[in-house]
Amino acid sequence: MKRKLICGLLLAVLAAQSSCTIVDGGVIGYLTGRTPETEENAPEEPVYSEPVRGRLIADLSWANANAPDFHVSNETELVSAAYWLNTQNDDSGAAVITLEDDIDLSGILWEPIGSGDAAFIGEINGAGHTISGLTIEGETGNCGLVGTAHSLYVHDISVRDAAVTGNSCTGIVCGECYTSKTWHDIYVSGQIHTGAGSDYGAIGGRTPNVKFRDCESDVTVNDEEFPYFTWQQYREDNNTHEEDFTLTLRDDGYIERTEGEPHHNLQWVVLRNGERVFGRGCDDEYSMYPHEYELVGSDPGIYSIYLESFYSGNYLRCSNIVEYELVPEYWAAYGNDYPLYTDTPYCIGFNKDKPDVIECLSQPDGTDEPDKLYWVVLADGEEAVRKETGGENSVRFSRLISDTDMAEGRSVYHIFLAGEENGKLFRVSDVLEQILNYTDTSGLIQNSDDS
Repeated sequence: MKRKLICGLLLAVLAAQSSCTIVDGGVIGYLTGRTPETEENAPEEPVYSEPVRGRLIADLSWANANAPDFHVSNETELVSAAYWLNTQNDDSGAAVITLEDDIDLSGILWEPIGSGDAAFIGEINGAGHTISGLTIEGETGNCGLVGTAHSLYVHDISVRDAAVTGNSCTGIVCGECYTSKTWHDIYVSGQIHTGAGSDYGAIGGRTPNVKFRDCESDVTVNDEEFPYFTWQQYREDNNTHEEDFTLTLRDDGYIERTEGEPHHNLQWVVLRNGERVFGRGCDDEYSMYPHEYELVGSDPGIYSIYLESFYSGNYLRCSNIVEYELVPEYWAAYGNDYPLYTDTPYCIGFNKDKPDVIECLSQPDGTDEPDKLYWVVLADGEEAVRKETGGENSVRFSRLISDTDMAEGRSVYHIFLAGEENGKLFRVSDVLEQILNYTDTSGLIQNSDDS
């Protein structure tokens, strides 16, 4: 009797506070803000006065059954994947979220994937689909579709009509991440509101090492256009420290720097093919030979060296950039007719997981792109393949050379990207080298360790 009385009082209180009669779904209507359906104001579809927190609609049983390789087709599955990653991923292992359809998050208050000890590790593959209506409200930092990530690869996704409110480290795709991966084929649009004075961007907030390819944004920050993917891009575009020091490449391969005013955390930075491979403090060091360090090595590629220092919460370049190329062993014998044509080259490499795949790792801004771009293969110094890329960023080496007349025995192959002008090729990338043995009787192509 007492239990029934308490329940009756609870229903009465809820009914009084919501100023409505408890009808079908009345208590739920009160909790979610759903307008009660009466004859006078029956909506055609359910109406919610405020967004519902994502975790309230998460389906943990679905998430447990599909983790960690989530294929999501609707808002409930996407929210469920995010909830699992934030609360159930005890081993912090890598996960993949793949969109199988366009997803509308309107009416849902998104809780970013990854925070603190539960930082996200993995991949978001949009598969060409769109997330619309992403809504984040709050005064906390690390806001975005992903809040905090240790390692994150994002590609082939649109996030449209986002409304993100946050503090430091706020972006529509990711708040904070230090991965050095290349994110590509991303489009974002919407509004960001933040009280922070730094570390916000259209795609990423604090994502200093991420590179971008074929990405676009149409985003305002605090109601003003912000045409930068990340805060780092903004700082670099407005950098007033690039002439604080001057670097010089000596004939012996050492990099030498000038003296200057003391800087906070001044350090050398070395990039190989656009990827950061080395950093070293140099407050009292005025010259450096990059290739004496194991992390740098002497692999063929395009090397970029500069100084950076810490200014107002961010590292910024504070010198000119010294660039040079280390070519493969046999390039000097075969490649004299193909000098590097540009100061802003493409960087190419073999995919670590798919060694037959050659991919473009980074590329210059559109102003430096040739009208036509070709994959070129030299066989023992002679042009064997010239194939237009067709806008594709990768190609299988075996397919490139499949139609060539291969001489039996050992051959040295060099692969690079080239532009064309008046029928003449000019090289616009670094060079890859493959030494192969071909046996005419077996038709097998094998890498040769014999150099």
